[in-house]
Amino acid sequence: MTLADQQETQAFNQSIYSALFRGGLVGSALGTLGCIVGSRYSPGFRRLSFPRKAWLVIGAGSAVSVIYADKATLRFDTNRFSKIKEVDDSAKHLPWKYRALYYYNEHKWPIILGTWASTLGLSMYAASRNRYDTLPQKLVQARMYAQGVTVLVLLGSVYLTAVANRLEPPTHEKLVTDPTDHSKLIPVETSSKEHYPGEYQWQVLVAKEEERLRQLNLPLRAGQSSSSSPSSSSSNDSDSSEKPSQ
Repeated sequence: MTLADQQETQAFNQSIYSALFRGGLVGSALGTLGCIVGSRYSPGFRRLSFPRKAWLVIGAGSAVSVIYADKATLRFDTNRFSKIKEVDDSAKHLPWKYRALYYYNEHKWPIILGTWASTLGLSMYAASRNRYDTLPQKLVQARMYAQGVTVLVLLGSVYLTAVANRLEPPTHEKLVTDPTDHSKLIPVETSSKEHYPGEYQWQVLVAKEEERLRQLNLPLRAGQSSSSSPSSSSSNDSDSSEKPSQ
């Protein structure tokens, strides 16, 4: 992530340090609570030495602080590009069956995982009512039922995804910040949807920089000649070819 100025850098550091501190407090509290509960109900945990218990508390605090800092980074980046919006109202004006298809295409993996978990739980309940099967046999039956339903859901997901992709427009219009004037928003068409605000901002930056280099008659890449070099070299070749050989 690139920060614009010193003020933005200070705001970013402040948000990260605050998140690290809060995460350390929450993680240390959870680790201490876990040690108290473990020492009370687990004889094996009570036999652990004090340095190992302290390491568990410190490790919990460090892990939660890292998670808090990562979430703070995402929130800060989202707030920076809060003006960037995606112009996508196509699903709101579709019939209900197409809206349902659009929703499924956006949330298909949680739906598939939830279907597998719910099917596994229901099949476990159904298999547990059979008093003549052993526990391993019940587990195998539940797993087979869950796998069969999950395979059917996956096959249906492939078909529904193909149908949803045909319904989507070939291009999506986004409003991104103008690199030359941060107070303005300019429309940009992309071939895919944004997964987070500002994902395609780099395309605008690259296009603006290439336009500036072309105006200055400079090469776009290192080691590449400028735009005028091929024309000048071709004109020189044509002049040399027009001279009579002596």
